[in-house]
Amino acid sequence: MVVDIIEQYPLLPVEETIVIADELGLKNPADPRTGEPIVMTTDFLVTVRSNCT
Repeated sequence: MVVDIIEQYPLLPVEETIVIADELGLKNPADPRTGEPIVMTTDFLVTVRSNCT
């Protein structure tokens, strides 16, 4: 059963996305003026409840 649907859900903590990007040899996006990391988002998050009987 779908319990919730959210659009543009932030991937937090940002430190974790930085580690994942680094492990993949990618750069986490950063503000070009300040160098501060930009919080990445997922376009669609669905929360599902499964019946555990």
